[in-house]
Amino acid sequence: MKSTTADQPAVDSTRPLRLREILPGIVAIIAVGHTAVDTVASQMQPLWPELKRYFSLDGSGIYWMIILWTSSATFAQVVFGYLSDRIRLDCLIWLAPGVAAICVGMMGLTDSVLVACLLMAVGGVAIASFHPEAATLCGTAMPGHRSRGISIFIAGGFLGQTCGPLYGGLVVRQFGIAGLSCGILWGLVAMFGLMAVLRTRREIQHRPLPSATVQRRGDPLPWQMLSLILAIQTLRVIGATGVPLALAFILDARGVDPFRIGVQQSVFLGGIGMGGLICAMVFQQRQERRLLIGLPVVGTLPFLLLTVTRGWPMTICITMAAITIGMAMPVLISYGQQLVPAAQRLASSMAMGVSWGIGGCLATIMVSQVNQWPHPEFIFIPFAVTSLGAGLVSLGLPRIPAAAT
Repeated sequence: MKSTTADQPAVDSTRPLRLREILPGIVAIIAVGHTAVDTVASQMQPLWPELKRYFSLDGSGIYWMIILWTSSATFAQVVFGYLSDRIRLDCLIWLAPGVAAICVGMMGLTDSVLVACLLMAVGGVAIASFHPEAATLCGTAMPGHRSRGISIFIAGGFLGQTCGPLYGGLVVRQFGIAGLSCGILWGLVAMFGLMAVLRTRREIQHRPLPSATVQRRGDPLPWQMLSLILAIQTLRVIGATGVPLALAFILDARGVDPFRIGVQQSVFLGGIGMGGLICAMVFQQRQERRLLIGLPVVGTLPFLLLTVTRGWPMTICITMAAITIGMAMPVLISYGQQLVPAAQRLASSMAMGVSWGIGGCLATIMVSQVNQWPHPEFIFIPFAVTSLGAGLVSLGLPRIPAAAT
């Protein structure tokens, strides 16, 4: 097997793998950081109806706030991805959790919609800044098993997304919106802990940018391939972001409190994280393209069943839909980094940032009308259609030669 970069030695496949090769310490550390960042981000999921009442927002005001939060946490990733392919921005890996936690926590201490929106924007940009550099570092730390490194990174994030709604719903149920300020303390602990650990890692401190994976000024960017990656991930993200949002407003209309809404959302988000772990443990890199085509097609069935199921069958369908999404997401990020080796961070920002911004905004527009429908559960039909579309569009992905992996 050939090395993907000039500074990566070939791996002898005949000898047993050591623990640091199965799970390098740097990947584990960044995955923990991803848990902290996404806990901050996802604690907002069950709180949108509560924030609408707290800020006395009328009409579509809360949906514009959701779009602001989604956009700032996602679209900004492409800026950081573009910059990170040219200059080293490792400090963002440890700085992001603290800044994001401070901004979200201070939202609970203001009654001004303008100040809250400003805090949302800054906190969202902090969340966005973490992902491109962190994801690429996890991939390059395991060049022979890039999908596994990305899967572990993604699983860490979805662990945070599983805990976030539970945490946010619990503190707001106990203390009101002001309870969000509790997150400032543990956000700062995460920031200083990551800073202390990462600064001792030689992989982070003086690691040069390999010339084979540097996007130089004036080099043309492969926009056609980046656009294809963006289209596939956006179609998949509509369902990933739409389901928790739909649950928030459908269940709130039924009188369900924020904590119980958070429990249902955590089932879905936890299923996505579980899918990422399954991908890391079971599938090989040569199977990536088939997974990108097949998983979204399989995922249409549980989405469709969500329109007619209740109780435990509904929970099972939510979990199955989430697992198919979770298994495919790290694969596309890994595949994109291999297809665009000279702009890996930009490719990662497309798959983890811009796609989530576009998909999240489209999902918000869909869900904004759901309570006016005679059958609100039919919102899952468009999610099934977009999942099917992600699989079909993936047929356009080129195969990666064995020597490139």
